[in-house]
Amino acid sequence: MQDEETLRVIITAETGDVLKPYFGERSLIYVGEINGLTRTFCLVYTIYLVILSLIVLGIVIWFSVNVFIRRNSSQILSKTAMSLIVSSLVQGFLCFALIFIPVISLCFVWAFEIENSANFINTLFLLVTFHGTVDLISILWFVKPYRRYCGYLIVNFFLKIYNIKKVLLYFKKA
Repeated sequence: MQDEETLRVIITAETGDVLKPYFGERSLIYVGEINGLTRTFCLVYTIYLVILSLIVLGIVIWFSVNVFIRRNSSQILSKTAMSLIVSSLVQGFLCFALIFIPVISLCFVWAFEIENSANFINTLFLLVTFHGTVDLISILWFVKPYRRYCGYLIVNFFLKIYNIKKVLLYFKKA
């Protein structure tokens, strides 16, 4: 843990006078460059995530090709199994698009010190917050039994609302 004066010396040495107006803030937190170690870590992590993403993407493509090639040669795949396969593919794509891409972009921007990229990265990380909701909706939509059950619940909900309104209108007239 560093005292305030040591932190100010490190900040001034690494950033110049850019953060000087914020020295009075008690909530000032600074993560130093540690002689470039932070950016090196971000570069290595970016490379790792890109390789991991390519592996995941390759597995999804290999899985898709094998399923569609063997779909015609076997009777094992039922309609429910096919909806589960489609759901898995959509979830893999959502994970890649809504989690991997923003994290890789953040590491890339930090590693290569790309100027004026904060708004772009914040917008990408907004996608990360949508991942849970979009993933749940995709499961409910692409898995046929779930889709049928949710449709049943929605129809019953609207039927109950309609009947309640009908009863209220009846009592209003009386």
